Amino acid sequence: MKSLLCLCCLFLTYCSGQTAPSFAIKPRSKAILKISYSNNNKVRSLFTYSSSVLPYMGEFRLEDSLLAGTHDKYISYEVASPQKGFLSIDNLGATIYLVPNDTLVLSLNLSQSHPWQDYQFSGRYASINQYYFDQARELNAVLTYSRALLANEMPTLVLYQQKMDSLLRVEQTYLSSYVKKHSLPTWFIQKERQQIRYSDAAYRTNAVSYRRFTKKDSADAVPENFYSFVTPNLLNDASAVHLIDYQRFLTDYFFYLYFKQKKIESAADYLPVLASKYLSGVAWDIFMARLLSEYLAGLPTSGEQMLAKYYPKFTNKQWINQLRTYYRDAYTLKPGEIAPNFALEDHLDSLAYLKDFRGQVIYLSFWFTGCAPCRQEMPLENELVNYFKGKPVKIVNICVRSSRADWAKVSKLYNLQTVNLYANKRWENTLISKYNVNVFPHYVLIDQAGKIVKNNCSRPSGNAKAEIAAFLKQ
Repeated sequence: MKSLLCLCCLFLTYCSGQTAPSFAIKPRSKAILKISYSNNNKVRSLFTYSSSVLPYMGEFRLEDSLLAGTHDKYISYEVASPQKGFLSIDNLGATIYLVPNDTLVLSLNLSQSHPWQDYQFSGRYASINQYYFDQARELNAVLTYSRALLANEMPTLVLYQQKMDSLLRVEQTYLSSYVKKHSLPTWFIQKERQQIRYSDAAYRTNAVSYRRFTKKDSADAVPENFYSFVTPNLLNDASAVHLIDYQRFLTDYFFYLYFKQKKIESAADYLPVLASKYLSGVAWDIFMARLLSEYLAGLPTSGEQMLAKYYPKFTNKQWINQLRTYYRDAYTLKPGEIAPNFALEDHLDSLAYLKDFRGQVIYLSFWFTGCAPCRQEMPLENELVNYFKGKPVKIVNICVRSSRADWAKVSKLYNLQTVNLYANKRWENTLISKYNVNVFPHYVLIDQAGKIVKNNCSRPSGNAKAEIAAFLKQ
């Protein structure tokens, strides 16, 4: 991905002693980005993204545009703590630094064709945002995306390790050289070193599971020393609990340990055991709050059982009480309501409508190509197709947040036997909203009249077969 090419501005900076923001976890706090742009000579595409530590899947994505002329545009991000995000205009951009209850101002003169020819950050954290934009321009890369691409590009994990080692050195060296020439807050330099370490760890641990489902890597494809970077201090780090990459690292590493063992079949049973073994204090609290959030969103029955078992162990129950209230009301698409319709592309380039399946029970799945849990369910979705063959049942899956090319590759890789549909950006946003999709994969059971039986129902690996069969008997 290309990054920034030119810079012709002075930037507001703060001395190295600038007071650090609070890193306490406060779910659903707001950070504001104000884009004040002038002399825009054409409509320009805008994309921005952020992730929040709590709740799980607390992601914010916005695809929008900057209209011609001179305007102010406000974007509100939901973040639980100071967090990195991403901003691009006309597909060029870099990392942004978002802080709860703070407004970051970006001033842009868009009279020229290149969107970043003339820009300026202002606000308390202007110098930090300038650092990220300088990094993207000088390295000609957004390093988060460079790491994400490596897992797919490298033919083996040995070569992947080497490339990741090199990328880690590049980022660490860049920070060290940058602070010799520019003023950055001392607290941020320390946090950025930590951020770099956990971004590297998160992508390394995710690469194994990603390649397991996309490249079909065998167990012996993982080098013996691959996890040598994982230490007790890296795992149990109370100062890093606010970092989304720290949480992702923990999750993927614990799943690696789960798949490695053979005795316990349920991840819902084993992951809390690992958390208790490796984590303590607030590190345990935040990890388990995210895990509970994931299960309450995707597997409510298991989530409620986990909640009842571990609730007394939480030091700070505020997060858990908020999660319980949120997910109790999260699935607003109720039984008996008409299921929202769609017109989506199938693998034959034809349009498929929900109404086409009227008269049959529909088991609907929402997934995306980078979702490992989604891929785990695909062979079992194929089994459902075969099990209900000859009966008035349709297993339908809808791919979102993915390119057409990736959708086609994954569908072929898993030889999907389901009714396999693709949602473009417009349909994606509509369906995710109307079906209240909070976590992936997301399953919906719809009756013969096109009415909701259950939104967020069991997965194929759970009780889906029995639920569908029982409904057919009614």
